[in-house]
Amino acid sequence: MAENLIYIHLEDVSHLVASYGITHLDFVNSLTKMPAHLLLLTPVDEEQMVDSHTGFNVISGDHEIRSYLLNRHMRQQKWIDYRRTLYLDEVTPNEIAEMLYLGHMYTQLQSPFYYKLENDFVYLDLPEGMTKVYYRHLNQFETVFNTALLHHLRTREIEMRFWMRLRQDHLQPLSHENLVELVPVMEEGLLLPFTDVQFKPGELQIPFFRMKKRFVVNDDDWTRSQSEMLGFLVFDRHARQWHIRWQA
Repeated sequence: MAENLIYIHLEDVSHLVASYGITHLDFVNSLTKMPAHLLLLTPVDEEQMVDSHTGFNVISGDHEIRSYLLNRHMRQQKWIDYRRTLYLDEVTPNEIAEMLYLGHMYTQLQSPFYYKLENDFVYLDLPEGMTKVYYRHLNQFETVFNTALLHHLRTREIEMRFWMRLRQDHLQPLSHENLVELVPVMEEGLLLPFTDVQFKPGELQIPFFRMKKRFVVNDDDWTRSQSEMLGFLVFDRHARQWHIRWQA
């Protein structure tokens, strides 16, 4: 189902985005620069580098970090970035316990942004296929969302005529104003099904829905009783920009 839709649930206060259909490749391709270091919240691999103070596996070096983040075969990624190796020795036992809880339960006890780590992200792949990402700067999610949106559109398996005509369009990202308009829906649960993309003269339309019940992975019956259609994301092919068309 991930190839057919994007689901987003935003928790603005905690700077948390839970999503489905946004891959780790979408996330990595949105980064302006690679993290300096990664502290892994996955089970410890004694054959890999282990930080003696925290007991977690760590990854350093641009090539090593890039290889880890872009690994297409890894089932789950769980990590916190950090800026300086020196400060790892100052992480307290309580903070280590919080990180263990975060990696095991996929939710925070306290703020997941640590003064000593200076981390910008906490990235958690959930077992059922969803992903949770904490963003120190929540506006960084805008780029991730746009990367995933355009990725889904470009790879959508629809009829060749649509595909060839769409390829000729220079699809632009949604603006900050577009995404701010969608925030109230994201806070309840926004769903974009790419099986229902419509290509009309002069514009491209993606219907969007508000989930009325908890989103369940691999539930293909979401359109009936679990969601409410609110409108369309519309790309004007002549103006080359997006706008939101709300249903009356």
